Amino acid sequence: MKIDLSHFRETYLQESAEHVEAMESELLALRSSPSDIELLNAIFRAAHSIKGGAGSFGLNALVRFTHALESMLDKLRSSEMQATDEVIDLLLKSVDVLRALLGSEPEAVLSPEAEALRQRFEQLCGMAVSDEQEKSELSPVNAGDLTIYRVEFRPHADMFLTGNNPLLQLRDLAALGTVSTCELHVDRLPALSSLDPSLCYLWWTIELVTSHSEAEVREVFEFVEHLAEIQIVRLEIEPKVDAENIAMAADHALAPVSPVPPLAKTEPALREQPGRRASASAESGSIRVETSKVDRLIDLVGELVIAQVMTAQIVEEFTPDCLPKLRDAVAAMERNTRELHERVMGVRMLPVGPLFQRYMRTVYDIARSTGKRIRLETEGEETEIDKSMLELLSDPLTHLVRNAADHGIEMPEVRRASGKPEEGVITLRAFHRSGRIVIEIADDGAGIDVQRVRRKAIERGLIAPDAQLNNDELRMLIFAAGFSTRDAVSDLSGRGVGMDVVKRNVEQLNGTVTVRSELGMGSIVSVELPLTLAILEGLLVRVADRTLVLPLLAVVETVAPESSQIVEIARRGEVVVIREESIPLLRVRHFLGLVTDSSSVSTSERELVVVVEAGHKKVGLVVEELLGQQQVVVKSLEKNLRKVGGLMGATILGDGCVAPIVDVAGIASLNLPGMHA
Repeated sequence: MKIDLSHFRETYLQESAEHVEAMESELLALRSSPSDIELLNAIFRAAHSIKGGAGSFGLNALVRFTHALESMLDKLRSSEMQATDEVIDLLLKSVDVLRALLGSEPEAVLSPEAEALRQRFEQLCGMAVSDEQEKSELSPVNAGDLTIYRVEFRPHADMFLTGNNPLLQLRDLAALGTVSTCELHVDRLPALSSLDPSLCYLWWTIELVTSHSEAEVREVFEFVEHLAEIQIVRLEIEPKVDAENIAMAADHALAPVSPVPPLAKTEPALREQPGRRASASAESGSIRVETSKVDRLIDLVGELVIAQVMTAQIVEEFTPDCLPKLRDAVAAMERNTRELHERVMGVRMLPVGPLFQRYMRTVYDIARSTGKRIRLETEGEETEIDKSMLELLSDPLTHLVRNAADHGIEMPEVRRASGKPEEGVITLRAFHRSGRIVIEIADDGAGIDVQRVRRKAIERGLIAPDAQLNNDELRMLIFAAGFSTRDAVSDLSGRGVGMDVVKRNVEQLNGTVTVRSELGMGSIVSVELPLTLAILEGLLVRVADRTLVLPLLAVVETVAPESSQIVEIARRGEVVVIREESIPLLRVRHFLGLVTDSSSVSTSERELVVVVEAGHKKVGLVVEELLGQQQVVVKSLEKNLRKVGGLMGATILGDGCVAPIVDVAGIASLNLPGMHA
């Protein structure tokens, strides 16, 4: 029986990726507590777990690298070595190597930079062998001294019960030479339901290149000969593996350790190879779900089945007296369907904490490369957002964090002269507001000099010299393509690429990005997004004989204002005054071009205004009728049409009609009258 190990491999890669993220966080924490034995043990356990499964899936480069990494960590745990800043930097580089190796094909090999790092670990651990020591301990190996043996090792099922571990024999066998191939056989594995973990089902075929005799190879199995079937066959050297090549391989394996070159950036940690695989998490798209959530989903599906059966039976035996029962059954189905949707969406919701933790390393690297002192603080790590949106947020947040560290936080001497602490603080904050998620990137740095922004925008041709822009509009110019306040290009910034990508990506998620800043005090960039892109609660309204959907979570209130409450602002448009607050007014039918002869509204009738809010901005939308509230499925328009301004998508109503969904965030970003009042 053949077992597909691909599922187990994906599980291993996913768990290993989590170990790598944990290692990175713990290494950064180690800076402030270099002698914390619990931290060191946790880092060692993570590395050991990664190494443990790597060999089973043929990730030989990963095994080789983590072996040296483990030795390094062991020295730190035993206090034979101190966790200095230099050592922590090396270990952080090893995290980059591990991350790259986990995203590679099994046949991947270490890049020169990764190999240099591995050798550096061995040197620091005293594992490297000197030239003189090698010459005295190792004799030259000639092709004629080498033999290839094929070893079949079939442990009996009860080997574990005798206290023996077949992996020990494999380890001893590898110590005799070079294992050119090691094939794991799983044909003896039973069905999962009948698998006994105390029995041994696996067996191996190994090809060993060695200068040792067959008798010495057989001695490896001396104590388990009665517990296994062992076959050792001497092979003839095939043309593709001729004696000269074997000798060269052996000479290379026994060659003196070359001087370790200076360590460059470890990215890319692998040589470029065709068909390099994507990361495990991205490829599998898997989510870990609590058992309690799955149990509740199963219960809800069961209740839906019961309601469906009841409905079918009532319809089959329908009489006028059955109408109340039918209504009850439909209501139960509607209630269960709604809860099922909420629960399923809850399964997709993940905390932002792991995403925030990634930027600890980003800030650390920027601080080290620029000479700045920066601390990253996080708030609201338990705030949840849809998994798909969480993945799409990674790049925009990376740009914003890098921008805050590079442009916002000043050099220590500048901060000291300004009366600030030498260490700057960047805060990543997440919270829910009005049914949306808000992520803020705040810094206590220099703030945005709007006059400098204006000068740079004019220099780059982004605005006309006589353009009349207020401070909020000037600050938003940092998101314009090609804009940068840097006079020189650095590794971090200066090309005007990045912030425009942030705005574009956030808008594609039906979100908004705003910036607040005070010169000399710092800046706050706010990204506001819907919790999910799939389903939303909508307020159905009638405009020009068309049905439109407004996201209910964006609706503040609906009013029917007196005509005296609607005020015209010269050359800009209308505002509606509600409780002494002036709110920009937008006539939806004109904005979307829905005006028809039959859709004119009598001037004697009071107009309906739906007040919506997004990104701290309110807008009054003039509609003709409120039709009710309904849960709708969001369908993209851009798959078949170009992007339509003011619309985020469409939905199909119960009668089969298509209803556009209004993009409240997009409308709120328009330059309407009173928007900045």
